[in-house]
Amino acid sequence: FECMDVSDNELVKVHVRHMAGGRSYVPKERLFRFEFPESPGALQRFLASLDMSWNVSLFHYRNHGDDFGRVLVGIQVG
Repeated sequence: FECMDVSDNELVKVHVRHMAGGRSYVPKERLFRFEFPESPGALQRFLASLDMSWNVSLFHYRNHGDDFGRVLVGIQVG
């Protein structure tokens, strides 16, 4: 899966926090945007590819009927 690190983008952080339920402070959080070809089971395959030891602090996925699925994930590191 292709991803983009948006951890240093303050606009994304502010926007996402309000979209996903309010402000939150997660120490050492990194934000990533993933895109993958949309097809039956694509989201399930994406979720299965995540490391089970990661602390996922944010997860946002919306299906717009596009050709590509877009996911924004916050992961607490270290």
